[in-house]
Amino acid sequence: MTIYNINFGIGWASSGVEYAQAYRAKLLRNSKHQMKFVFLDFIQSENIQTLTHNMGFFR
Repeated sequence: MTIYNINFGIGWASSGVEYAQAYRAKLLRNSKHQMKFVFLDFIQSENIQTLTHNMGFFR
């Protein structure tokens, strides 16, 4: 089973939504389920890896 987390966008001033997703990711990494994080907003000025790494998301 794959669990999808969908968010409209992510930025430097992240909301509680991103923190909740990071918390879920931490818990789910210990399970046998695959996870996918989907960010729908197109970010031109920043590398999304930098923004998501600040929140604790890892590749």
